[in-house]
Amino acid sequence: MIITHSIDSLKISSASRVLMIMPHPDDETILGAGLLQKLSKSNITTRVVSMTRGEKSTLRFGLKENELLGNIREVELANTLKLLSINDFKAYPLPDGGLESLKKLSPIILKEIVSYKPTHVITIEPDGVYGHPDHIALTKAVTSIIKPSYKLSAVSCQLLYLTVTPNYIFPTSRSMAKKKNLQPIHPDIRLRLSLRETIHKIRALHTHKTQFPLYLPKLLHDYRQLLRNGMLTNEYISFG
Repeated sequence: MIITHSIDSLKISSASRVLMIMPHPDDETILGAGLLQKLSKSNITTRVVSMTRGEKSTLRFGLKENELLGNIREVELANTLKLLSINDFKAYPLPDGGLESLKKLSPIILKEIVSYKPTHVITIEPDGVYGHPDHIALTKAVTSIIKPSYKLSAVSCQLLYLTVTPNYIFPTSRSMAKKKNLQPIHPDIRLRLSLRETIHKIRALHTHKTQFPLYLPKLLHDYRQLLRNGMLTNEYISFG
């Protein structure tokens, strides 16, 4: 595993076009806020796509009675990406918790890739980190489109997986996994975050206010998980 502060090891250059495809708002921040900052700082053309608006989350901190969670989380995503200096993004209104059985998922992803013509596509690693069915379904769809056996003449791109440390300690949300033996793919790159990037990542997490509120019991729970897995000062990437 290469340990670096630079995106050079990802074979990303000034001519690159990066497309990050994630299942829910906040996934881009938990696993890739530091990477997004480095891409922006290097003036790399970058687009972030969330395939759902995360409306089925059981976390609804600060949500008012007349507000819809999906609408609020889409706004949170926009505010977070603005903080990370990413201006090109989209949140699709696909069903949260329903990507696994959604036939139109692959066509939508294919349209995004053909339209954007990325040199690099970034998504979650194949086991969905902790086995979330939406995560796994998305990665399966993305991988099936990009892998060499797929004859896609319009683009040729490098697939990158956002993953976790080899010593990853699973969260309680692992209970939603249908797959029993979860083995997140081992990283090829350990991307070190600077102090400034770490602070911005923390700010970005809390811009997803319904999911990461400034509420002490939740703060202690979240930061215990992030710190023991090295996810505030490091991000982990594998070549697809």
